[in-house]
Formats: sequence, C-alpha cells, structure tokens
Amino acid sequence: TRDGGKTWSKPKQIVDTGFNEGTIGNAIVVNRQNGTLYNFFNFNDAAGTDNIEMVVSTDRGATWSKPIYVQRLFTTLEKRFATCFCGVVYPGDKTETKALRTGDSIPAFAIDPNHGQLYVVWQDGRPNNFENDMLLASSSTDGGETWSAPKLVNPPNDKAAFTGAVSVNDRGQVGVLYYDFTPPLTSPDVLLTDTWFTTASGPELNFGPRQLVGGPFNMEAAPIARGWFTGDYMGLTAKVPALQDESGNQQGNQNNQEGSGFVSLFVMSNCRNNSCAAQGSLDGTPVGPDSTDAFSSRQ
Repeated sequence: TRDGGKTWSKPKQIVDTGFNEGTIGNAIVVNRQNGTLYNFFNFNDAAGTDNIEMVVSTDRGATWSKPIYVQRLFTTLEKRFATCFCGVVYPGDKTETKALRTGDSIPAFAIDPNHGQLYVVWQDGRPNNFENDMLLASSSTDGGETWSAPKLVNPPNDKAAFTGAVSVNDRGQVGVLYYDFTPPLTSPDVLLTDTWFTTASGPELNFGPRQLVGGPFNMEAAPIARGWFTGDYMGLTAKVPALQDESGNQQGNQNNQEGSGFVSLFVMSNCRNNSCAAQGSLDGTPVGPDSTDAFSSRQ
C-alpha cells in the first residue's frame, strides 16, 4: 500500500513450497537506511524439519530472493511428534501428556533501527538435551549473509523457556520477553510460571540480568487448546524517542530517556501463586466456571 492502507496491491507468492511443505510465522522487517525488506519465516519441510529462513527484496517487494538459510529451529516438538506435538511439557513429565501449547514453531525477528543488524529468537531443545525447549538468539551484521552462533537467552538451569518476543531500541539494545518455569513445583495441579525481560547490548548478544515483569501464575489454570495456552504470540516494541520541533525543542516525552525503553504485552492466567487450583482438563472437558470449552467442539 502507498496510501496509508486505503488500497492494496494484489497478493503474490514470495516463497515457493513443495508438497507437504509450508511456512509459518512470516514477518517483515525493514532496513531504514536503504529500504531493504527482510521476510523471515519458519520453513517446515516434508520430513517435519524446521529451519529459520528468509527472503530479501531490494525493490520495495517487487521481486524477492530465493530462500536463505538462517538457523536450524530444532524444537523438542520434533522429538515428541508422535506423542504430544509440543515443545514444552510439565517439567519431569515422562509420559508427555501434560503439554503446553507455546510458540515453539514461531520464531521472533527484529532489526536495529540505526544500523540494520538483524536478530532472531527461537525455541530450541538442544540446550537441555530435549527435556524442554529453551530460547536461543542469533544476529547478523551483514544483511543476513552470515549469522552468529546461537546463544542462550535464559539461564541454563531453567526447566523451560518459551514463547519469546524481541525488539531493538534506538540505542541498539536488544530486548527479549519470554516465559519460564523458575518457581518451584508445588503440586501436580500448580505449574508456577514467570514472565521475564532481559536485554543485550548489540549483536554480541551477551544478555545481562533479567527482570521479572509478570507472575508467578499457575499455567495449569490457563485455557486448554492442545495444551495449556496463554497464546503463542507475545508483543515487545521499543519506545519511540521524543520528536523535536524546528527549534530543536522536544515534543511529547519530557525526558528523551523514555525513548530508549521497551513496551511489552503478554498474557497470564488469573490464578496467582498457589491461590487456586487448575480448572481445566487435559482433554478440554469443562471442569468449572473458569475452565475452557472442549477444543474439538470449536470450528
């Protein structure tokens, strides 16, 4: 669109897929310096293997490159495909029946607004030998031609870390928002879950101390849709710096430091700490006034 969304160009295919192949999680980021468009996605092939890939356009989307490999997305979901089709389960659940529905197949992407560095964050089972997914991050400083070795976002002793969101502010800080199971397990019907925010300075991705922004809450009190489900889409965006008028005076924010922060959006159940027991059921059968309807009955 060139008129603020009043009219739109005709849709056209930009990624070719074969039989039993597909893409998910497509997201476009724009290089403000040269107008290059980067469309990132998870490519799932006929064998069920997931890879983060991208296509690039340097002519405002008129033409696109062939798919470019970014990173292997090796979620624990691939190891459990025959059982729960999930990247995260209740810690220690060897039966793989107490599943979560997370953003395991949906990576998150961002671009540095000043320098064009690219960033990806995704769930991966390799850091803890596929017990549960953790969060990995990688960056590119050459427009996606090469990518850094994946780095762990969350602490290595986490029981799981999942459903991440990423953004970069005007100072080059990389912010990541995610869930994890830091609190102790207290009972079979209470799975305490936290929401965390952490930052790294630039493409080295050396994440510093993290900040608790939500929780703990009982994940087992969340709706059930093929697993306990708070939503597989989280939001994180960098604040826009204060504008200046023609005289150089700031407009809007009184303190320009506000332009360097982040704004997050995430979902929790309304069951905090140990204050209530889970009301859902693993098969989706309604159990109480706070439970979900059966997933199979929904169209």
